[in-house]
Amino acid sequence: SGGAGDETYTVDLSRGERHLATVLASYPIITRRFEGTWKVDLRNSDLAPFFPNRPFPLISGTGEGRFDADTGFIRTHAVGNLNVAASRLGDLVPELDRLGNVTLDVSFDLARSGRSIQFDRASVALAGPRPIAVVKSLQPFSLDETTGQLKPGNPRADWLACLLQGLPLKWLSGQADGLALTGSDATGEFVVRATDEGFALSSKMPLTATGVSVLRADRMLAHGIDLSTSLLANYSPQGWQVQWAPMKVSSAGQRLATIEAKASGPVQADGQIEINGTWNADLAALASRRAIPAAEEIKGSSI
Repeated sequence: SGGAGDETYTVDLSRGERHLATVLASYPIITRRFEGTWKVDLRNSDLAPFFPNRPFPLISGTGEGRFDADTGFIRTHAVGNLNVAASRLGDLVPELDRLGNVTLDVSFDLARSGRSIQFDRASVALAGPRPIAVVKSLQPFSLDETTGQLKPGNPRADWLACLLQGLPLKWLSGQADGLALTGSDATGEFVVRATDEGFALSSKMPLTATGVSVLRADRMLAHGIDLSTSLLANYSPQGWQVQWAPMKVSSAGQRLATIEAKASGPVQADGQIEINGTWNADLAALASRRAIPAAEEIKGSSI
């Protein structure tokens, strides 16, 4: 207890000499609200006992911040930062093994009332050996804990800003018909906005990658090409749609082809995907640049 009726509390969860979670709180009689700080330090060795029958990746998480809440913790406000470092994620899902060592930095300012969480600020930064991507909110938004529905405060304004600083192409390898990709990391910038039934993504800066090579079953399909595309995407409970508007293929500054395509499908992972589009190419450039081996014997002119 503190002076003049004020109270103080300490909750500390330890393992050996290491503090896993620490909460320091006070209860001023004037405000009649808990106020305090929190701090966590968790590692995979702390979590693995809860998953005794399966391999567990190497994970460590640290974080700290402050909070305030009413006596029933019905209305709670929390601010803080979390940092998670992970490797061997293939132990959870084999496809995640390609991610290697990654870190996730999360910053937030949120308030929970009943079954609704209001985010005044939120950002997530993903990195490997180099920065990969940053996603941050441009306006407050809410999360309904019962339905999982996300709702921006102003549905007519941009909600999220997504900066792709360097997505390794190997993360995309094997996603389509066994294709393997190498080349520079992909970069781009997008914004996300709410729609009547879901969300829409559009490019602010094109998605680009240079020096790209494409292989399938050790056969070279393309070598040293540069790709640039503006993306438009929509998601709703009825399905998703992605549009390349357009994708430009070049080599050493020379245009090889331009592709406009649209892919759409249902939300279910096993549903049928439909792809359609148009393309035009400089056949002479395709034949002379040797960037696409299958086109080397093509004789023709620009179209």
